[in-house]
Amino acid sequence: MNLAVALGRRATGLACALSCVRAAAHRPGSGSIIARSLFARVAPTNPALWARLRAGDAREANLTTVASSGTGGKPTMVATLEEFDGALKEAGDKLVIVDFTATWCGPCKMIGPVFDKLAAEYGDRAVFLKVDVDENSDTAADCGIRAMPTFQFYKSGGKLAEFAGADKDKLLELLKEHI
Repeated sequence: MNLAVALGRRATGLACALSCVRAAAHRPGSGSIIARSLFARVAPTNPALWARLRAGDAREANLTTVASSGTGGKPTMVATLEEFDGALKEAGDKLVIVDFTATWCGPCKMIGPVFDKLAAEYGDRAVFLKVDVDENSDTAADCGIRAMPTFQFYKSGGKLAEFAGADKDKLLELLKEHI
């Protein structure tokens, strides 16, 4: 799992920022635009993570506690297949719920707030991930996604269930069944 997974949506487009952070993080007012942007986004909301980034401690075990501790009430956007595989591995025996979505998908827009609400309610007991199928087509292809939205449920690295469609009752039913 890498920086983008650790920061979720806040790191979209900033996956390459770690090298800039190491170079400029000791003086947040200096350095590259990416490092300053990362500081502006991370420091106010997660001082502990910023301190680890400043220290150059980007090892997976220390930087990313998102999957092992839940997603803190927000779904985490996954940008690559490697991040997806890392998130499943980091989750261990926690339930992982993945929302495969697209920005142009009407039903995805309808069910999105429901998924976000479930993440807020169950985020301490499950990991909630989102995959934009247009931005992360490798993961979508690897998972066999053919329709949006599709929800997949994983535990201990294995897939438990899957369904396609914006069915909030089915989403809640499978969440409660597998949590």
